Amino acid sequence: GVRLTRLFQYVQDRFNFDIPTGTIQVNGKYRFDAATSPIDVEVSDASLHFADIGLAEKGDSTPVISVPTLNLDGIHVDLRKRNVSIASIAMSDATNHVWRNSDGSVNLQALLTQSGDGESAASPKASASSASEAPWTVSINQAGITNHTIHFEDRSLALPMRTDVTNLSAKTHDVHFPFKGPIPLTVDYKLNETGAVSIEGQVVPKPFQLDMALALGNIAIPPFQPYLEQFARIAVDSGAIDLDGKLHLAVEHPKEPLMTFQGNLGVKSLAIADRDRGAPVASWKQFLLREVALAVDPTSITIEEVGLNQPTVHLAIDHDGVMNVKNLLVTNTKKPASQPKKSPPPSVTIKTVKLLKGAA
Repeated sequence: GVRLTRLFQYVQDRFNFDIPTGTIQVNGKYRFDAATSPIDVEVSDASLHFADIGLAEKGDSTPVISVPTLNLDGIHVDLRKRNVSIASIAMSDATNHVWRNSDGSVNLQALLTQSGDGESAASPKASASSASEAPWTVSINQAGITNHTIHFEDRSLALPMRTDVTNLSAKTHDVHFPFKGPIPLTVDYKLNETGAVSIEGQVVPKPFQLDMALALGNIAIPPFQPYLEQFARIAVDSGAIDLDGKLHLAVEHPKEPLMTFQGNLGVKSLAIADRDRGAPVASWKQFLLREVALAVDPTSITIEEVGLNQPTVHLAIDHDGVMNVKNLLVTNTKKPASQPKKSPPPSVTIKTVKLLKGAA
């Protein structure tokens, strides 16, 4: 029942956030022996339980991060061996309010960055300690979050984009610091209520590499329309994305591509209209790229089949002789300062194209 605000006041100058709410409960056993050199301190069978944590921007009482429950159990700390082991870390029902500012920065970056005074004061001690003593090791047996919610808003756009991630769950196990081998990861969440995302695989932090199986189902396109505003004057009335496949990414890749993807991509029930007039422009029942093999750096694309089912396009020539589709494109009046050097076009191979029941 100890209030975090009381504890945080001793170090609050080092951070760019306040903790207006939250309590902590600590249980455990300890052994302390000052007769040895260095002093022998060992904590065992310990737990840290946090409740109703709120992190807010400095001077603001409204939490940007809210965590009702955060439990660390099975904690063992050995000062002489410089080792920490944790049996489980569990967080549930948390909520994040995240936004991207007009300058491209994300609010959580500034919020969670240590302030200059605290960093400069701590750095010399940290470097001196690391030079004379072995580094600390940390091991986590199980870690996970359940029922997490993220409200995201992109304020850098002319028309802000808002999206919600709900029912987010993620789990991993056997994590060691310094990092040893790949870290397994499983993530599931809902996107804007109708969409479902599932990710399962492993991550290697250094050098960064990931191998993931991805499954995206019924991801609605209309909420992301603000990103299309800079390219076209269109309104996406309906449409959803389905994707499944395997993704590989390796920052260091002397003998293989930077990224590869193998899988399927579909866009269903798409309907596009003229944003200003409301008149329909194009629609289709299903657009499918089957058995896609994508490689980046070097870039190549192979598609087993491209299928387009029941496409319809509405074309009109205005009184000035201009096609309606041309009027939908946003012309860029800014000229680039210098023409970038053109790289050779990627290799693209499409084995089969199927068009069914088209209309214009």
